[in-house]
Parts: sequence; structure tokens; C-alpha cells
Amino acid sequence: GAKAWLSCARSEQTPCQWWGDTQDWKFLSDKRDSQYQIPPEITCSPLRPDICIYSLERKSCLFVELTSPFEDNIAEWKVKKSTKYDDLVRRSRDNGWNTKLFTVEVGARGFVNTSSMALFRFVGLTSKQCKGIRKELSTIAIRSSYFIWLNRENKEWIQPSKVVD
Repeated sequence: GAKAWLSCARSEQTPCQWWGDTQDWKFLSDKRDSQYQIPPEITCSPLRPDICIYSLERKSCLFVELTSPFEDNIAEWKVKKSTKYDDLVRRSRDNGWNTKLFTVEVGARGFVNTSSMALFRFVGLTSKQCKGIRKELSTIAIRSSYFIWLNRENKEWIQPSKVVD
């Protein structure tokens, strides 16, 4: 499950309490050929944040939404994305779920918003792991933006074979 890639690095924080000893965590995200649906036990909604991690046993749900705006617009997009999912979070809580929403903003030129790091700290990653993720996200954003710029005149989109080493 989703718990396998998470480590509980801090005892003073809440990640260990959030994840608990439960083994039924599920990780949902869209795939190239299919879109996931939020389980009806959580709530019914046509909205789908980029990632949904949940445990039926704990009645806990973590939504993650990624956006990659131009750096000057990061604060604006954080508010837009948070507001977009306010009702989804409220309705799941009304159904008795302990629900959290994290937005992850990575600028088109590679800036990773400090509030994005709150997600990685929340799931229990160490400072070293957070720095590594920040560097990797930045590299992916820069390379992706460069690929898009190189293909700005292209009439047919060709998926890059590799964005990260």
C-alpha cells in the first residue's frame, strides 16, 4: 500500500499518529488510460485531487493537489486549488472522515513553494528526504518547461521519453 514509501521520522510530529498501525492504506491517482474515483464511503464528488490516500479502518483521507504555475502566480494558485476542494473536504468530514488537503505548488521554472514541503514533513519524511524531493521536483519542472518550450511550434505533441535521470 501507500504506507510502504512513508517513513515515520519524527516522534514529536503527528505522522505516526496519522498513519497508525493500520495496513489498509490505499493510494489512488489517475493513470494514463483511466481516472480514479473517490470511494463513496468517503464522499460522492466529481472532483478528484491528483492523489487520494485513505484508510477505511481509520476513516482517514489525505488529498494532494499539484499545480505548476508561473512562479509569480504560486500564491494565487494555492488559494484557488485549496478553495476548489473546500467542499470536498467538508463533505468527507461531515461523513465522519478525518480528512486533510495538501496543495503542492512547483513553479514552471523550478521553484518549490515552502508550503509544499509541509506535506512531506506531515507524512514523516526527514529533512534530508524533504530536500531531496524538493531538488527532484525542481529538476522535473525545469526539464518539463524546457521540453515544452522546445516544442512550442510543434503541431503534434510527442511525449518525452525521460524527464529525470
